[in-house]
Amino acid sequence: INLNNSFTDSNRANLIFIAVIALASFGMMLMMNMYTPYVAEDYDYHYIFATDGRKVTEILVSSFSDIVTSMKAHYHTMNGRIFTHSIVQLIMMLENKPLFNVINSAMYVLFTLLIYKPLSPILKGRNN
Repeated sequence: INLNNSFTDSNRANLIFIAVIALASFGMMLMMNMYTPYVAEDYDYHYIFATDGRKVTEILVSSFSDIVTSMKAHYHTMNGRIFTHSIVQLIMMLENKPLFNVINSAMYVLFTLLIYKPLSPILKGRNN
């Protein structure tokens, strides 16, 4: 496969432009995350969810098995978004806000690029 023929100057320019926008978005989101403290819900995810309908118990999440127990209760009492809430509890268990800021900013950029990906063939030939 000759990549030089399929990788034209306009493709290079588009990729560079997308990379610059992605890096700028990451930087902007990282700055906003750095200035945003944990809020009430973030503190709730430090604790294991109770099975009796209460929001949290007084037991801090300290292991992966605590997250599994918590998400079982969360699924039955609140909603089914256990995958993302498990990630939040894992990050809260680490108690590392700078790591959370970087992960959150990266996920924002990734989500934006994932939205763009299926649209790129539709926008081909336009200023996408």
